[in-house]
Amino acid sequence: MQCDKQQETPMLTEEYIEPHCQWTRGKELDRIEITLDGFRKEDVKVTLKHPVGEEEHSIISVTAKSPERLCKKFEIPNDYELGNLRAELCCGSLILELPKKAASNKLEILKPKLEIRKALQESAEDMQKNFFSAVEYFYSKKKVGAFIFVMLASGVFAYKYYTERCGVEN
Repeated sequence: MQCDKQQETPMLTEEYIEPHCQWTRGKELDRIEITLDGFRKEDVKVTLKHPVGEEEHSIISVTAKSPERLCKKFEIPNDYELGNLRAELCCGSLILELPKKAASNKLEILKPKLEIRKALQESAEDMQKNFFSAVEYFYSKKKVGAFIFVMLASGVFAYKYYTERCGVEN
């Protein structure tokens, strides 16, 4: 009996890896750090694309080919100065620096703060009115225990109001 052995040929497969990425947000710029151990500068390619019809975001693609391959894409909103994008490969890490547009961030941050401050002020005025009416009621009824409770509550309220208004942190 004769066995036909098929010759096994090693198949070359390209293995894709998923690199470790860290996005750090800063005041003036954001940094994306991608770990690329074993890759040289010649192996790495960074591209910036503006998809047709998409005005809200751009795509940064990082591809690399050495013994291993990688392809990583980041969807970047258009509140960055992408014309000033910097990329640097140093010590086994690719660092992308994304400078922020100055005007867009300020408007988004200031508006919610004003709304919160207004809501706090209105609720403080309501609490103050309710407090005084409760004090008058308990005092007129000569209910000493309730009056003392209200006085203690007023102290807690005053402390809370002071810490919120003056920005005192615990």
